[in-house]
Amino acid sequence: MNEYSGRLTNMLEMIDPRTLFIGSDEVAAARQDLDYFKEHGAAPEGKGDADMWDAKRKLGAVIHPATDEEMFIPGRMSAFLPMNVPICFGMLTLATTPMSTVFWQWVNQSYNVVNNYTNRSSKDVDDVALAKAYALAVGASCGIAVAAGKAMAKAPPAVRMLGPFVPYLAVITAGASNVGFTRMDEIQNGIPVMDPTTGDVLGVSKAAGFEAVKSTIVSRSCFLPIFPLVIPPAVMLMARKLKAVQASRPLSLVIEVTTITCCMGLGLPCALAIFPPQMSMDISKLEPEFQNKAGKDGKKLTYVHYNKGL
Repeated sequence: MNEYSGRLTNMLEMIDPRTLFIGSDEVAAARQDLDYFKEHGAAPEGKGDADMWDAKRKLGAVIHPATDEEMFIPGRMSAFLPMNVPICFGMLTLATTPMSTVFWQWVNQSYNVVNNYTNRSSKDVDDVALAKAYALAVGASCGIAVAAGKAMAKAPPAVRMLGPFVPYLAVITAGASNVGFTRMDEIQNGIPVMDPTTGDVLGVSKAAGFEAVKSTIVSRSCFLPIFPLVIPPAVMLMARKLKAVQASRPLSLVIEVTTITCCMGLGLPCALAIFPPQMSMDISKLEPEFQNKAGKDGKKLTYVHYNKGL
C-alpha cells in the first residue's frame, strides 16, 4: 500500500462489481476467519493463505472501516461504475436542453451524496449538514451547467468547440462542493488519529479531517471526471468524422457508451489509488495536544495514521 501499484491492485479488488453479490452470511464467515487468525496467528483448519486474503477482500469491499457495518449497497465503490455509466451517458448525450441539463445534474449529484456519505471517513454525519450538502451541490452544478451552456451558445465558433467539455467544469465544481459539505463534520469536529504501530486511537484531529477531505476532493472530484467526461467527447469528435458513424445514430451511441464505460472503469481505480485509504500525517502538523504523544514503547511519536475515506 506504500506504492501506487499496490494501491491500484487493492482498489481494483474493492470496486469489483461482483462483490455487490456478497451476502451477509459470507461477510460473517470472512469476519470469523480473520478474527480467528488475529487470535491464533494462523488460519483456521482447512483454510490457506488465499482463503484469508479472500476474506480480507470481502470485508474491505463490504464493511465500512469506521462504522464496522455493512455499507449501503448503491453507495459502495463496487457500485460506482454500474451507477455512473448511465449517468455520464445522460449528461453527455441526453442533456440537450436547460431542463434536461438540470435533471441530469440533479441525478448525478443525488448519487454523489449517497456515495460520499457511504464512503466517509467518520462514523456519523449530521442530517442537517447532509441536507445542506445536497442542496448546495445540486444548486452549484445545475447553475454552472446551464450558465455555461448559454454562454457557449453565444460564443464564437472556435470557442464553441469546447462545448463537449462543459460538463467537466460543472462536475468538478459540484463534486468538490458535494464532498466538502457532505463531510463538513470531519473538518469542523475532526476524525480519529491512531498510533501507527498499535492502531490505538490517540484522539480526534480537525487537521487530519481537513487533509482527509482535501485528498478525497483531489482524487475523486478533480482527477476522476477527466476520464469519463473529457476523453469520450474527444473520442467522439474523431469518430463522427467517419462516414459509418455519421450515417448511423445507433452506432454512434454504441461507441460513446463503450468509451464512457472503459474510461470510467480505468479512471476510478487510478483516481482512488492516488492516496492510500489509511494515510500518515506528521505529528507536528496536528493540534498542540498531540505534540508530546508517546507510543506503548514510551517513545515520542513522529507521525500518526488516519482513515481518509474514499
